[in-house]
Amino acid sequence: MIFLYNIGSSVSTGRQSKTMANNKSGRKSASKMKPAAASKKDAPRQEAAAKGKKKHNVRKTATTVVIVFFAVLMALSMMLPSFVQIFSSNRAAEQAQPEEEAPTYGSDAEVSADTNTASVDGVFNTYADEISSLKDKLSGDSDNLAYILNLGQAYMNCAYQASQYASTDDDRVRVNEYFDSAIGYFDQYLGLQESDAVKVDRALCQLYEGDTSGATSALEQLTADSPDYGPAWANLGLAYEVSGDTAKAKEAYQKAEEADPDDTYGSYSFAQQRLAQINESAAQAAEQAAGASEGSDASDSTGVSGLTEALGGNGN
Repeated sequence: MIFLYNIGSSVSTGRQSKTMANNKSGRKSASKMKPAAASKKDAPRQEAAAKGKKKHNVRKTATTVVIVFFAVLMALSMMLPSFVQIFSSNRAAEQAQPEEEAPTYGSDAEVSADTNTASVDGVFNTYADEISSLKDKLSGDSDNLAYILNLGQAYMNCAYQASQYASTDDDRVRVNEYFDSAIGYFDQYLGLQESDAVKVDRALCQLYEGDTSGATSALEQLTADSPDYGPAWANLGLAYEVSGDTAKAKEAYQKAEEADPDDTYGSYSFAQQRLAQINESAAQAAEQAAGASEGSDASDSTGVSGLTEALGGNGN
């Protein structure tokens, strides 16, 4: 609409210019024919005409500005629904989209350097504010995937770190209660949205609290459903190691390497580390059997230390 208006203005201006030129030419001819007295007599009329013309141009300019303003306003009003839709969609996506789920392995969770008290209470206190804040947020938005996932991971990480300092039965009970809470939030998440990463975290919670059989079954089912998901195979290998089935552990680690050859999830490098430890332990055991390492303590060569490290100190 603005473009058409500008074209019309140009044509109108051209006509006025031509008319003005003709009138100007006519006035010149008339001035030659009339005496000087007549020119003085017509001066007030010419001045009035000039003022009228000036007022007309001012009104025309003002009209042009108003038309352009309303044209822009109309264009913006037509685009407004699109802007609202874009912003509302982005906001909804930000609220619904949980934080990116990083694959978890036995050695991923480490005690934070910010933990001042190396004790079960110290770790619990470190996570208290985070857990409380997430619970408050979730109470006002019970189906928010991000809040649910973050709560599950907060409970899991807290329990995992605290388990390294659990020295009494009461400590272990408290730690396992946090693992159970993590499992509860993971189940809540999975009830709303499928996620292989969350299923791995859930199985690891079972593994850490001592339910090796339940963790193994869950990971076996996950590898059957998602055979190309490397973290499932890597953590299944870890579960087999904990149960003492080295042969199956090696098979699972090799599957993890095949499923994640580019180490996208870190499965390849984790599987390599565990396979190297298993092979080293097997070599040491063979040397002992041949009498090559007399006097050495057999418990030092079973690979238990390497597995304990992979589990972050929780060898159950």
